[in-house]
Amino acid sequence: MLGRTANDLYWMARYMERAENMARLLEVGHRLSLLPHDEDQQEWRSTLRSAGCEAGYLARHGAFDARAVIDYLLLDKDNPSSVYSCLASARYNARAQRTSLTREMWETLNSAWIDFSSSAAERTGSSTLPALFDWIRERSALFRGALLNTILRNDTFYFTQLGTFIERADNTARILDVKYYMLLPQNELVGGGLDSAQWAAILRSVSCGATIKVRGRIAAPELFPNHGSLPRLNCSRRREEARGWDEAGKHGDSRRTSEDGK
Repeated sequence: MLGRTANDLYWMARYMERAENMARLLEVGHRLSLLPHDEDQQEWRSTLRSAGCEAGYLARHGAFDARAVIDYLLLDKDNPSSVYSCLASARYNARAQRTSLTREMWETLNSAWIDFSSSAAERTGSSTLPALFDWIRERSALFRGALLNTILRNDTFYFTQLGTFIERADNTARILDVKYYMLLPQNELVGGGLDSAQWAAILRSVSCGATIKVRGRIAAPELFPNHGSLPRLNCSRRREEARGWDEAGKHGDSRRTSEDGK
């Protein structure tokens, strides 16, 4: 496989995963903003920092505002990490390598871009925003399903999976870093009500919100105040940091094995 082809497939997958992760981060920020808190917009600052967009946002807007943060991370064409830009970049890379993709993969990605670019701006109201987050996750899942069910297990598969899991591991690490060092106010106790509510929102963002498997048991997340290690180490889940790095390494090794003909 040519280096340019591998690069386009890798970044196509990373951008699709990033679009979903951005929707998950925004959902966490939206949920945290509904909790009782001081008027310092700390939850939106943490969302921007998790996404690596705080400096760009402040240079443009100067102050933290819920509507401005949502627009910046969802729709801003000048923000390379916005959902709009991620879908546009994923589509650009996919179009460059159209012959390497199956029809189902291309149609899923292309329709997601067309639908989002034409209607997302009308769906960012407080009552429609959760549905938009769900829609973005669903379109990402449709693309991932098309990839896993229609593509040959060759270099195309390995490079797309490599991009997906590296992006997922990076996103989970960012979320945990911000939770540990930013979100909990200094006058709040670890394991207290606010701390547990924040962990519940964050666990939900990495698909661990309903149940957590701990030493073979299924338990409600609010029963475990010390959640910090769970998204990192529980490899029975699909979105944890440890699982992300493990999967990235596995697909890199599979690609080398395929190349060696073993």
